[in-house]
Amino acid sequence: DDVCVARALPGAPCGEAGCVLGARCVDETCAGPTRAILGGSCAGGERCPYKSECIGGVCVEAGVIGTPCEAGLPCASGACVDGACVAPRLPGAACARGAECVGGVCSGTCATIPGACFAQ
Repeated sequence: DDVCVARALPGAPCGEAGCVLGARCVDETCAGPTRAILGGSCAGGERCPYKSECIGGVCVEAGVIGTPCEAGLPCASGACVDGACVAPRLPGAACARGAECVGGVCSGTCATIPGACFAQ
């Protein structure tokens, strides 16, 4: 009816507006996200702890910038390059994968993220 309404909090009925960000409607009630532990299963959509990522259905610890890493394993930010987690690169820097770039776009060099504004 052209009126803004608040989304429901976990534990409240879902309502027309749905649930707050991060919650989902389960049996007509908003439920908060379920959390997994490091090394635990995340195959059912559970959220992994801070600085970890769901890989192959298991929460795997992610490296931080400057720590060693293995190809295919996550870094909490940046990317695993030559065995170490490195900070994301700025547009124009050489790259091999989008994960190495601030904007997530790589075509041999990190590209600028396309914006919604256009020059006239």
